Amino acid sequence: MAPLEEGHLLSQEVAEEPVAQPLPDPRAAAEILFAAESAAGFSVEELVEVLRDPDIRFTTTPENTEKYAKFMREIGSIENQPSSWRDLFFPEIHGTPGS
Repeated sequence: MAPLEEGHLLSQEVAEEPVAQPLPDPRAAAEILFAAESAAGFSVEELVEVLRDPDIRFTTTPENTEKYAKFMREIGSIENQPSSWRDLFFPEIHGTPGS
């Protein structure tokens, strides 16, 4: 895979690349995430549990974002509900079968 050009968030090639399932080293991934986002309030152990959960899929295609946005609107977390999942993501992935 070619490196991303400066200024590009994500290339179409990267957007279509499969994500490794299952994650090869959940503990290492959790430690990296924790180091970068420790203020999120999760422990490394909690992150490992999430990363190992077989019901959680890691994909570059947005899934169930419209349901989540509807819920966020209902509880008042967001003021305006997006009309489509595409309103929440960059154009490079609009051709994917997101939801």
